[in-house]
Amino acid sequence: MLPGNLSEALRRVSVESVRGAAWSARVVVDSLIRDLEEGESVCSDPDTVSEAIVEANPSMASLYNVSLIVREACRKGGEQALREALARMVYYMSWAREQLRVKASEAFPKGISVATFSYSSTVEAVLLESRRQLSRVIVFESRPGVEALHFARRLREAGIPVTLAPDALMMEYLPGASMVLVGADTVTVDGCLVNKAGTKLLAIASREAGIPLIVVFESYKIHPQARCGEIRITHRRFLINGWGAEFYPVFDETQSGLVKGAMTEWGILSWDPGVPRDLHARMIAKILSEG
Repeated sequence: MLPGNLSEALRRVSVESVRGAAWSARVVVDSLIRDLEEGESVCSDPDTVSEAIVEANPSMASLYNVSLIVREACRKGGEQALREALARMVYYMSWAREQLRVKASEAFPKGISVATFSYSSTVEAVLLESRRQLSRVIVFESRPGVEALHFARRLREAGIPVTLAPDALMMEYLPGASMVLVGADTVTVDGCLVNKAGTKLLAIASREAGIPLIVVFESYKIHPQARCGEIRITHRRFLINGWGAEFYPVFDETQSGLVKGAMTEWGILSWDPGVPRDLHARMIAKILSEG
């Protein structure tokens, strides 16, 4: 049986339709910390706990990495080691996001226009940090779902000029952008992106339009083992007005050849298949190896 706070956190993660990998990982980590503070046993059956964390949303590597930390910390030193590792992960997540903000403030020239897709809190942080440099942000709707509308409203409320555009008009609107920024719920070890369904279409349209696609993510979203085609894609039921319910994949996979570069906590990098493995190793070393 799962600890109580963790069980509730996994339920919330499994049904969340707007917030993504960063939010999901933080909710799970915080629940584990609360369970340990309340005297709940986590390391008595770390495999069951780890499997349950992954199953809450198998398409998110951030959850896989939380499960990996649970297994490794419990094996290394039991619940005291797990407490310390979880505290370091909380710190790492905050540190990584702040580093991304710093990199963003240095990355964009004045007057740049950006196109984006779906809702990524990481992309949001980068755009908010760079708001003075932005001339416009084009947000594609990313149907099915409403998360892009939520994102566009948040950017507009922050004073950023925003255009909300239909997915079907990507090729019409992309020439108005200098760069495409997308988040990632998972980056595979060989460089594919798993993100909201429609990201691959945007990547292909970006290539056709000659506009570079940059993926913005923190290293805890890298899956250290899975390769392209090996991530289990979550499906959900969507209600279509005037039609009824349909069951759709929530994510799709964008091959590494469609990605020009990455903005991470370690800097702005050209994209090649060796990048994810190196970034993941650095992240795990910081969380599991520090005393």
